[in-house]
Amino acid sequence: MILSSIHHPSLKIPQEDYAVAAVVVVSCLQERFVKRFVEALAEPRVTHEIRSIWISYWTQADKSLGQKLASRLNVRPKY
Repeated sequence: MILSSIHHPSLKIPQEDYAVAAVVVVSCLQERFVKRFVEALAEPRVTHEIRSIWISYWTQADKSLGQKLASRLNVRPKY
């Protein structure tokens, strides 16, 4: 059953709750991405130089995400 087809007054969600839910979902997805990316870059066969390059790419794309990745890997981004 599709939720949009259900018409019940108690199921109406204020617009502000949608915004809060969206922020929570995005932060959870970003945290999952950070965890998985850090695990991949922490592999022994990945060199320090490669880690630094990837951190630099992410820092250029999204500064806060790059900083989060760098802090978890103890790497400083190369600009």
